[in-house]
Amino acid sequence: MGSTVDSAAGSVANGVSSAAGGVANGISSAASDVKSAVNHPAPVGRAFDRPPPAVKVVSGEPSGALLAGAGLSELPDNSVDLVVAPSLKNWLTFVERKDLANASEEAAVGPTGVAVEWQSRDGARSLTAGGSATAVDDVYLSLRGHICRDVRQNITKMGDSHFDTVTLCRTEATLGVPLWTVGDAE
Repeated sequence: MGSTVDSAAGSVANGVSSAAGGVANGISSAASDVKSAVNHPAPVGRAFDRPPPAVKVVSGEPSGALLAGAGLSELPDNSVDLVVAPSLKNWLTFVERKDLANASEEAAVGPTGVAVEWQSRDGARSLTAGGSATAVDDVYLSLRGHICRDVRQNITKMGDSHFDTVTLCRTEATLGVPLWTVGDAE
């Protein structure tokens, strides 16, 4: 009886071993199929497995429409003196201040260091004053949460030159159109 048990145990062991081998072969075969499918994805998989497009790197600060939003073509008359440096107002007529203010608005949304030239003429088309407005620093957020920028305003009138650097902060004017007015960086 001992040999019958030994032989039955051997048969069971062989059967388990071959069954385990069959399962192992089945798993190995299934793993091979999965690996093949991953290496050769279906058409939908290829759409997701594309390399990303090249990235275009742009340096510099935001300018133009990004800062200006839907801008005004020209400042309203009642906003002109909100843009011109107080120290320059006495040197200029209203028309000259308006030209300087429009140039300053353009400089506030333009690249740093690029001068926006302006000129004023009288009724006879003679030059009365001119100058430039230049953003001298990047846009920043003031302590009170306003978007601001420092702009240098230059004027030349009757051979005399004057300049001042003002902080212009973006405010919402009528109808939600942004306007850059003399503000406080604090």
